[in-house]
Amino acid sequence: MADNSKDGFDVFVSYAVAENEIPSGAPEGWVSAFVRTLRQELGKTRLGKRVGVSIWWDEKSLDRTEDIQQQLLGILPGVRVVVILLSPSYLESKWCRQEREAFLAAVRDRPLGDKRLFVLDLGRVTKDERPEELQPMLGFKFHDEEGVKFGHPYPNAKWESHSGFFKATLTLAAQIAERLEQIQPVPVQDEESRNGAPVATVYLAETTENLDELRQEVARDLKQHCFRVVPERRLSSELEPCRQQILQAMAQAKPKIFVQLLEARLGKPFDASAETIVTLQHQLAVEQKMTVLQWRGLDVDVDKVTQPVLRSLLTHPYVSPEPLESFKAEVRRKATPLPEPALDDPLPPDPSRPKIYVQSDVVDDLGAKEIARLLAQRCGVVSRHPRRSNDPAKNAKYREDAKTWLLDVCDGVVILYGKVAADWVDDQIDEIMKLKARRSRPLRLEAIYIGPPKEKDDPSIFDPEVKSIDGRLSDDIDFSALEPLIKPLFAPAGR
Repeated sequence: MADNSKDGFDVFVSYAVAENEIPSGAPEGWVSAFVRTLRQELGKTRLGKRVGVSIWWDEKSLDRTEDIQQQLLGILPGVRVVVILLSPSYLESKWCRQEREAFLAAVRDRPLGDKRLFVLDLGRVTKDERPEELQPMLGFKFHDEEGVKFGHPYPNAKWESHSGFFKATLTLAAQIAERLEQIQPVPVQDEESRNGAPVATVYLAETTENLDELRQEVARDLKQHCFRVVPERRLSSELEPCRQQILQAMAQAKPKIFVQLLEARLGKPFDASAETIVTLQHQLAVEQKMTVLQWRGLDVDVDKVTQPVLRSLLTHPYVSPEPLESFKAEVRRKATPLPEPALDDPLPPDPSRPKIYVQSDVVDDLGAKEIARLLAQRCGVVSRHPRRSNDPAKNAKYREDAKTWLLDVCDGVVILYGKVAADWVDDQIDEIMKLKARRSRPLRLEAIYIGPPKEKDDPSIFDPEVKSIDGRLSDDIDFSALEPLIKPLFAPAGR
């Protein structure tokens, strides 16, 4: 029952996404509060104090697809118990039905196979409406006499009317802990053979001792969503061996995302050096042009930080001061590769639809993919973004394909100015000016999308034909300002 994905998870929470909608003014949804409370109560039990209890749950921040669902179903054979949040929305969800059926099939012939399912009745579901396999189970009552779930709309320990929620969760935790002590760990296949290739690889930086437990929480969250997390072993306490371990992990695993948790201290420096484990990893991630996502707690008072290096880190535009649950969801969202468009044929099959090339540097690749996806989904245009490879031959082909698009295919270009330096944007404008002279027809749209981080230098080249879109007010791609520029492209050229 160790908290390790290779050994399987102790508890799997199955629920409908509608149950976790965040009410206005609340910090999190009902299910988020339930899982957090359940984890706390399980930690207080004898089992939790001895070995810890791992909980798998899907916050539904990612769009569920058949491929992702199959990966998640691969987790269930190694799960000890499943907690079902029974509601009308649960009954309508095909994903929930698949999870239930997969788990019951996996444990049918195991000891206590019929005792591994815990049903929480959230109300508004009659006994006859329950799935046949759940009808014999009395379950845990999590609703009042009027069928309203305990703690609606968001459980708050300060409200006496919500005491039923916390009492019921305490009772549930005690019974889950008792059941887990009766169940031996179930060996499962390793992560790669069980789930196929991981969704993506994330470099989760080692941090200061005070934040180590939170780092483990983020690692568990990523693994349960089928991400690979590196480094997989503790880094050396000596500077040069540590540097080599970091670079090796980055070179071999090729993570695109660097995630780091920060507090109001940098930790102990290496011998005869001002570097710490915190500053060294961040420096190398920047040098490798990785997408950097950093977090600090809402309780960190930056104004009281006097150390220049630490203050610079804590106030960097990449740092998100927010609840950890929100940050974990953001990491998963940005680490998930967007579907690659079919690019084998450089000429789109429908010449009547506008074609847009989204140009970006490697550090802004995820943003470029997002813009390209939104262009296709919301505007109906054919879009393309840069492709890159560690294979020189493939990279040469990708560059030729991009040149073909810019010279002969696309109707417009959007330059993403995110984490790169302003000099790079100047270079791109220069290149497009040169390409325009060689094109057989004019570009109908030239735009610079200025995205997060918020503070950055202005480009030194100004061209009245290049439209500037300021998306810095949002931490994500704000597509609303780009859409009006796309619609005129559907009119015939010259009108």
